[in-house]
Formats: sequence, C-alpha cells, structure tokens
Amino acid sequence: MFPSCHPTCPKGSRAVIPFPLSSTLHDRSRVLRCHNLRPDPTGGLMGVSRPATISSLPGAEPVKGGLITLDDGTRCIIMYHHGHLKAVTDTEIKSIIRLDEAPATVTRTAGSLIVMRHRGTPLLIPLDTLVPAGHLNGTVITLTRQDMTAVSADIPAVTLKGSYDTSSRTLCDADRTTLDKGMRDAYLRLCDLARMQRRYIQPVVARYRLIGDGGDVIYTSAPVLISPESGLQATHASILLTGEGFRQMSGARLTATGYTVGITYSRTPDAEWLSRVRSVEVLVSPQLHPLVTGLPGTFTRTGSSTTQLTFTHTLPGVNPLDDPGSSSSRLTRCITSIIDNADTTLRSSPAEDDTSEEMARLQSIISIPSTPPTPDSIMRVRLSPPNTFTAGCTARSGDLIAWGNLTAIPFDGYTLPEMSAKVIASESSTPTAVQVTMQDGSTVVSQTVVHKQSVTSLSPLLVYPNPDARLITLIAGRRSVTLPLTPSPCGRWAYYLSPTLAPVTFTDDTEGFVSPPSSPSLRRYPSGIAITTESSPLTPTAVSAGDASVIHSLLPSMRHSSSFTVPAARFYTLGTGGISSMTLTDRRTRINMNLLDSRGITDHRAATPIPGGIAAITGDRLIAITGSRQSSTILEECPSGM
Repeated sequence: MFPSCHPTCPKGSRAVIPFPLSSTLHDRSRVLRCHNLRPDPTGGLMGVSRPATISSLPGAEPVKGGLITLDDGTRCIIMYHHGHLKAVTDTEIKSIIRLDEAPATVTRTAGSLIVMRHRGTPLLIPLDTLVPAGHLNGTVITLTRQDMTAVSADIPAVTLKGSYDTSSRTLCDADRTTLDKGMRDAYLRLCDLARMQRRYIQPVVARYRLIGDGGDVIYTSAPVLISPESGLQATHASILLTGEGFRQMSGARLTATGYTVGITYSRTPDAEWLSRVRSVEVLVSPQLHPLVTGLPGTFTRTGSSTTQLTFTHTLPGVNPLDDPGSSSSRLTRCITSIIDNADTTLRSSPAEDDTSEEMARLQSIISIPSTPPTPDSIMRVRLSPPNTFTAGCTARSGDLIAWGNLTAIPFDGYTLPEMSAKVIASESSTPTAVQVTMQDGSTVVSQTVVHKQSVTSLSPLLVYPNPDARLITLIAGRRSVTLPLTPSPCGRWAYYLSPTLAPVTFTDDTEGFVSPPSSPSLRRYPSGIAITTESSPLTPTAVSAGDASVIHSLLPSMRHSSSFTVPAARFYTLGTGGISSMTLTDRRTRINMNLLDSRGITDHRAATPIPGGIAAITGDRLIAITGSRQSSTILEECPSGM
C-alpha cells in the first residue's frame, strides 16, 4: 500500500492527491511520510485513517495477503497481535489461533484461510468457523489380505508326439507348444473362476482414500502390494510322463488361494475423524499376472526312472531363473509404472474386469513411457502432497494462486499400519515407528501405536514420496527391519520391492522399543514459484526454481471483463533480481518469465497494485508497470521504503 498524507492534513481527513503524483510532491521538504492512500472516486488518491477496530489493537501487524472477503461479503483483515492471529472486521475482532511468530503470508480459497508459517506446515482454517481443522493421517486404517477358499483348474492329459527316454532333458517343439497351450488355458480358467467369486489370486497394488463431505479427498494412503504368502501363484506345474516312449502326459492341476482386499482399524476412530470422514475408498491396480501369452514356457527335468519322467513346467512368461521383483523384471517395471502414475492406474472395483481385459490393462501400464526426472519435476514432487511447502508471498488471479519464496517441507512418512501386510489380534498395544533416511543423511520419522493388534508382516512394496530417500527402517515394538530404497523411473517415489513379491518379515530384535531420531532437512527455493488452483491450493500444477534472487512480492495482473482480451501476464514477480511478468503455458503446467525491469525490491511493502498494473519503489525511484510493458517512472526521487 502507498499511504500518503500531506503534513498539514489532520489524521483521518480527506486529502485528494492527483495520480500520477503531482509536482507538489516532488518537493521532498513538504512531505514527511507516506501512509494509507487509496484511489478516490473523483480521481487521484485520498488519505484514510486506520479502521477503528484495528486502532484498538496497539502493536498489531497486518499479515501479508491478509485482506480477504468472507463468504457473507464481510471485509476482513488478518492481523498478528501479541502471539495471536486475529481476524478484524469493522465490527468485531476474532482470535483464530495462537502462533509463536507472525506468519509469512496468508490467502483464502473457496472455503478456507491458508496460513503459511515461516517454519512448519501450512494451516488450513475453515472460513465459516475460523477454527483450525485437525490433521488426518494414516494411523487408523490398514489394508489387509483376507484369504478365501482355493480355486483350481486342470491341465488335461495328452498323448505327446515326441518319443523320450531317461536321458531326455527337454521336449520337442510340438509338445512344448501343446503343453504351453494347456497350461495357459488352465491359468485363464483359474483366473476366471476367481473373478466370478470376486476374488484375486495374484498381487495387486492398492491404496485407500478418505472422502469427506462433498466428495473431497481428505487423505490418500501409501501404495502397498497386497500379495499372497507365496508372492505369485499358479506359475508352475509338475508334469509326469509315462508309457511307451514316455508319451503319455498325465493331467496336472493349478491351484491358487483366492483373496479379497479389506480394511482393519489400528485404533478406534475418534469423534473428529468420524465427523470429517464420510467414506473410505479402496483403489486397486490390475492383478500382476505373470502370464505372457506370446512367450514360451520352460521345462526343467526334475526326476526320472525306468517308468516315468518328471518335468517342472512354468507358465509362459515366467523365467524360473529370475526373481519376479528383480529390478529388470517385467512385473517390477509394471509396479514402478503403477506408482509413478497412481492417479490413473489405480481404480475401484477392478475385479469386475474379465481376465483378458485385465491383462490388456496391465500391458498398457507396462507400456507407459517413463519420463526421466528433471530439476523442475523433482522440485514439484518435493512440494506436492504428502510433502508440503511454506511460502513467503502469495497472490491470486482468477482461480489460480501463485506462491513465491518457497521452502519444501518433507513428509513425516507413512505410518507402519499403512505399510503392514498382516496383523493379528493381541492383548496389548504396540508402539511403532518408520524412519526414512535421505541422501544427505537427514531423517523423517512417523510414529503411532497399534491398539490390540500385532503386526506380523509388511507390504512387499514400501515407498516414500521423494526420490532423495535411500533407507527405510520399520519398527514394531522390539522388532525391526531396515531396507534400501531406489528412485522410481519418473522420480515421484523412492521404493523397496521384495524380490519374491511376498510379504516382508522383521529381521532384528531389540530389548525394547526405541524411537529413532528425526532430523528433517528443509530445502529452500528463495526464487521459486509454485502455481496451484483454488480447488487444490497446496498441490502445484506448475513450478519454477527461478534464479538466485529472492522473491519478496507477487501481485496479480489486470483482469479484463471480456474473455477475448486476456492480459499478457497473470502475475508479476518482484524481488532482488528485478520485476518480471509471469504467464502459464501448456495447460497451466509450465511457467514463463519475462523480465520487465532489472531493478529489484527488498521488501514486499515496496510494491502495490494500481489500476491497470503495479507500482513499486526500486532504490529511490517510484515506477509503474501496466500490462506486460516495460516500466515507466512516476517519481525520480522517492526515498520512502513502502
């Protein structure tokens, strides 16, 4: 704001000053200070006094971005006063929350006030109550495998075309083709039988979402692998050959245990949880079918006698020499593609797909190209939920919110109940912790207590939403296990995958539970910009790390009433590196910057919106910028600071 009163005007009187500033203001001897100017309806600027309610708060500081309009149209100023954040209107003062220091900036969305603190995660405060909402996390629900009855399908007996003896190590091409078809058909029948019972037989990647009123997503859990105890099922069959020339192959059977994905509660939900959560939505990937119809199976002789030969026949697409979860395997590539594209690859009720549709979806997921991470994409991951950020300044333009001078705050980590594969009833409660160690040695820790349950095994897939993570340690009571983490191809996650795709067990025992230390490392982006939408104000759609300067202020560009006259700049960025216009391209996913004036500002109070653009004090000069044009000078000598 640009306050300016003529020294002879009494406080609160109406003094109209032409704008651009008249030549009388060039006489610095006649100007004592500038404060509280606003446009006058008849032209120029007029001096205004402080609102009476603010005047009743001596020592109160207006918070950057804190002039907001409530849903009922009431204008409100957010102030910081003696350790409290307060909302001030013309008629009342309401204390919102106690804070150790004034926040960096605030802004409003459709239903909430967002408070960005200098340290710590942002606060979302509903505007209808101005009472901070509690944080919901994954300490309540565990996704579990619920085993059902086994299903079976037979490989029919056949007479082979080749002739074999006790020295035979494999079968002829025609017989291998015949047996491959028999095993492939039996596997598909097995899958269809399970599907008719709405059961899975192979591992699936799953996660859950907590849904609030109006269908909004309150929380999304970690993606985990729900897997049978053996990992994959029905991948091998024992083939028995008898008769003359060992041509008679007896029938074989494929068997698998069907299961469903369910939920269990690691503690009783409290009243706030129940009041905010309207439903729990479980999202599941296609089953990780090992069958590849275009590939041959393998035959390994396992025994012989004068009357019979035995072979182990693997399902086409299964290599008996490779672990299914090895880094180069087909299923590992599929799992990493699933988690890198979790928003589109996981959905509710996939068991309704028939097996051919499910396998086609699986192949399309494997075929999704991996986009190598870039500095901007990694920055976006570090700022996006469940990670978060705090910002030093903000501005709104339409449904877009720009955040500047960013600090990335790492996610505490998913809780152990979210990463569990199996829990059993217990008479006691178990303290748990998950520690994630980053590349730079910093750590984050999540802790919770599992009530009346004991965790017996962990998900074969363990993740953390940042490619910088390198180790994960999971602790339940006195049991623990430490595992390495690898960045996913697109850089959205760091993950561990069990080589067998089977649940992970604890490997270490201690005398008692010891909480690991937490030493999170905050990453600063002083010239960083993040663009979000009003509907998802903390999820960036576009980011830019910027240069080495510091952004002190963001201001919206002029908006036109006609959709055919769109302003060239949506925002202005102002900082030590100068003043730039900022536009969005590629469906709001990329930020373009255009430097308008290389002279910078060192304080957010040195800039303000004016009709058609912005004005700023750069050094001792007052300049104006309208649209995306270069700056023009209003006042050559302007020693004011704000």
